[in-house]
Amino acid sequence: MSWDKKTVFSSAGNYPNRSKWKAAEAGAYKAAARNGWLEAATAHMALKRRPWTPSELQDDAKKHTSRAAWKEASGGAYKAARELGILNTVCAHMELSYRPDGWWKVKQNVLASARKFQTLQAWNESETSAVQAARRHGWIEDATAHMSDRPMPIGPATIHEFLLSYNIPYKAEHRFKDSPEVAKMPFDFYIHQLGLIIEYQGRQHKDGWARDKGSLASIRKNDRIKKQWAIESGLNFLEIRAWTETTLTKVRARLNKVLGGNLGDPRELTAAEKRKISSAYAWDEESLMLDAAKYQSRADWMNNSSSAYRFAIRHGLAETATKHMPYIVEHGKWTRDAIIASARPYSTMTDWRTAEPSAYVISSRLGCFRAATEHMTRGKQPNGYWSDERILAEAIRFESTAAWHRESPVSYGAAKKRGLVPISMPRGKKPQGFWTKEQIAKTAAAFSRKSEFRKTEPSAYTIAGAAGWLDEVCAHMLSSSRTK
Repeated sequence: MSWDKKTVFSSAGNYPNRSKWKAAEAGAYKAAARNGWLEAATAHMALKRRPWTPSELQDDAKKHTSRAAWKEASGGAYKAARELGILNTVCAHMELSYRPDGWWKVKQNVLASARKFQTLQAWNESETSAVQAARRHGWIEDATAHMSDRPMPIGPATIHEFLLSYNIPYKAEHRFKDSPEVAKMPFDFYIHQLGLIIEYQGRQHKDGWARDKGSLASIRKNDRIKKQWAIESGLNFLEIRAWTETTLTKVRARLNKVLGGNLGDPRELTAAEKRKISSAYAWDEESLMLDAAKYQSRADWMNNSSSAYRFAIRHGLAETATKHMPYIVEHGKWTRDAIIASARPYSTMTDWRTAEPSAYVISSRLGCFRAATEHMTRGKQPNGYWSDERILAEAIRFESTAAWHRESPVSYGAAKKRGLVPISMPRGKKPQGFWTKEQIAKTAAAFSRKSEFRKTEPSAYTIAGAAGWLDEVCAHMLSSSRTK
């Protein structure tokens, strides 16, 4: 376009200041400057801003969290603060994008950095130099003492943090149980008010577990089923891939864009929310203990807060969480004879367990479960009977994995198939002095043959033999030519 004086003045009249005119129509601006029309063409425009005061600079700087962001948004203010020599003062609240030489050689600086994070992964993602310094100087143990030892993968943790900080209601690991196609497939995040599903795909979705092609095929098949179902159901579907959104900044930017981009300022997460994210579960140890304190028995806790109860069982916290819960047997109600009498009216174990759950549970502790149920019909349960809740209800009857396997092999098999056995009842090493004569006799009472006793509780069996108690604690057992 050819800029004559008339078109230059007409162009200039559309803008309030020179910078906006120059940015929008550089040709007109240059023509005005070249021909000596600039002062006349911009006479109507606002004069250059009056000098910034220190107070104004302080207020303007507070709007930003980093120097780079402030400089980009308000370059004039940033320049004025630097010229007045107060840049460090008005930027004191901001995160430095660099550290002075030797900064990470000071232990207190490293520990201060670590305290801002709940997991080692998040710390390493944000301040790698601090993590490297902690390892190099042997401070890593002190720096990470407050961090979770079961951290959530950093991608999903970032999505949790983002949604919580903007007060967006969501459900994690959500199942659409009314849809048979995906009823058993949890979706990572579901935002009901937006009809939005968010799936975070870690590297296994690209390469398979340990780069195994068989697992990759299975993972991709499930991904296709879930995505197709979501789209056909009219839901919005967002995939965030670890190999595309390679940094947490990119993950947040993608979420911000999909969710509208005008979310306002994020809020600071509460301590409980940070623990929830860092633990990778809905429950951590502290919140679990508070929840358990509401109940007076394991049965009440299991029935009213099954997710907390399940977490306790899986992570070896059940014994600590239920210390305040007395066993009914301590009150003397369920003696051996009372339990057998309780079971007599019922023809199946299911009916007995439903009607008298306490007697059912305590029967195993007193070693009379077989005697109480020998008259009952042991029919095969229908497919799908052994849900997680029923498995955990069954597991509570037993004090050891071996006893569970022996007394209820079907439920044990279902638990093992689902991967619950290794984590549900950790046996652990018995403390020194645990196997007293009384404890060995109590344990042996649950077995009908020495071979079973020896195989299931080898330590107790060996100690009894060495101490000369074996014949006495095994006196009730059946004799067998194979029993030693």
